[in-house]
Amino acid sequence: MCKKVYTIKLISILMSLILVAVMVTSCSAKDSQTSNDKSQTSSAPAKTEAPKNVTLRWLGQAGSSTEADQWRELAGDVTKKYPNITVQLESTDWNSYWTKLPTEMASGSPPDIFYMQVLRTKGYVSKGFLPLDDLIAKDKDIDIKDFYKGVLDGLSDGGKLYALPYDFGPYVLFYNIDLFDKYGVPYPDDNLDYQGFLDRARKLTKDGNYGTVISANWDRVLPFMWGEGADLFPGGKFNVNQSAIAKAVQRHAELITKEKVAPAITDTGNFNWDREQFYSGKIGMMLDGPWNITNIKAKGKFKFGASLVPKGTVTRLSPVNGSGFGISAKTKNPNEAFLAIKSLTSKESLEKLAKWGRALPARESVRQAFYDSNKDVAGVDNAVKKSCDPAIGKPYLTPDKWQEVYTTINQNIEPVFLNKDTAENGLKKAQQLIDDILK
Repeated sequence: MCKKVYTIKLISILMSLILVAVMVTSCSAKDSQTSNDKSQTSSAPAKTEAPKNVTLRWLGQAGSSTEADQWRELAGDVTKKYPNITVQLESTDWNSYWTKLPTEMASGSPPDIFYMQVLRTKGYVSKGFLPLDDLIAKDKDIDIKDFYKGVLDGLSDGGKLYALPYDFGPYVLFYNIDLFDKYGVPYPDDNLDYQGFLDRARKLTKDGNYGTVISANWDRVLPFMWGEGADLFPGGKFNVNQSAIAKAVQRHAELITKEKVAPAITDTGNFNWDREQFYSGKIGMMLDGPWNITNIKAKGKFKFGASLVPKGTVTRLSPVNGSGFGISAKTKNPNEAFLAIKSLTSKESLEKLAKWGRALPARESVRQAFYDSNKDVAGVDNAVKKSCDPAIGKPYLTPDKWQEVYTTINQNIEPVFLNKDTAENGLKKAQQLIDDILK
């Protein structure tokens, strides 16, 4: 009997121990699962907020309604890439832009994005542009080496980059093929010198047509000055009062006043006056850059080609210039503004500009698109490529306060083109004023 009771008690104790073990195992498993759930919850990524909607103001310059429409299309492309960003273009003509820019920069609420040209970089960027170096360093998508180094250098100041470039290019000589064919005049070629240029201009000047067109603009005369051996910085000082420069300016003005192979300038305040004359189809030759092909195609109803600028008595040189887009130092949305200019200077955008004939791309990777899309412009491939080569293409260096200096020069050489003063006298007066500006 005792054995039986002892056995029953032993079985009862064993069952209790088994039950406790099961309960402990169950609780342990539950605690483990709870621990895992907490671990998974804590390691889950935090929810990110949707990008804020931003509207950016873009102050730019356009030479025509065609150009303005092209810029608006690129602004729309920014929104396609970044739906939260809207870019509103505020476009003005070239001369007005350089008056409006400093006013806007000094205001309490300037545009977020600015156009900038290499020649004027030093006079503006340090006063209100945001350095881009840190933003570029953080963006792994940008291959800065793809951009033309000369323009990157030109858009930099004090070792900092202030704008991403979209184009660069030299001056070339555009010519009206239809007019040359009409009068049986040989097209300009790589051997063209100033005398050959003048001879062609004389033969084309008839029946209300003119051989060439010029403006009272320092930039348009520069290749002819350099062709005569002029050096703008003799001894390191900017100097326009030189005999070689006076000779080039006077001879250029006499295309109107003496040779009569160019029409008299009737609107000196219009930066595009000479271009508008060429678009009419009554002008044989005009000096301009690859950036203006888009307007010649849109407004000119004739075949046209391109050749090298005429060789002077000393050499043949063509100024190489470029432009880009920067960000206001006062913008409230620097990251979004950077994404916008990144898009405006992307391969896709520059390929569009190339196809439109609005720009020789600053990016090496898409430059061929310009030549492929403008094969209908006879000789443009040869003219632009050779003019970009250091043998002909020369960086256009300028002093500080260039816009003020540039305006002063033009104001004093304008009377020469209107036959109211001599180049020697006008340049002498200009230099006296420039010396005060650059003190």
